Amino acid sequence: MKRLHLVRAVALAAAAAGLAAIVIAMIETPRWMRPLRRKADDIEALQALQPAVHERNAARATFEQGSAQQPTPLIDLMPEGWPSARIQMRSLGGHPAAEGWTVQRWELIADDARMDELSAFLVQVESLRPPWRIVHFELTAGPEAGTGRAVLTLECLERTDAAGS
Repeated sequence: MKRLHLVRAVALAAAAAGLAAIVIAMIETPRWMRPLRRKADDIEALQALQPAVHERNAARATFEQGSAQQPTPLIDLMPEGWPSARIQMRSLGGHPAAEGWTVQRWELIADDARMDELSAFLVQVESLRPPWRIVHFELTAGPEAGTGRAVLTLECLERTDAAGS
């Protein structure tokens, strides 16, 4: 009989411990699930970004395969008839871009420029995008019709590593 009471007591204790474990699990499960939900949300967000990343990586690979080590110098892009303008160019320095690339900034000031020559130059530079792009453009009318002063800030993308050689 004593043995039966002992077995019942052990069974009751085990059942009580199991019930306590269930109650604790029910109370604590939401707290344990929060980090898992955050991780699942993060994974979902990363998966949503994946097509854009693949597209950008493909574009970069295409650009890197076809790019020269150095972009065409600005002076070579100027229209042949542009000596009518007094042109000043100066480097504004550069800063790193993506790994192996640097962005160089240039300022170009053309005094007494003819607007038709200026527009031809702008079209030529923008057609070479990348590596060249116009980031700032300021135009002031000149004393004669069809002339003016242009101040441009341009950027070019240069490869700085040996990978492109």
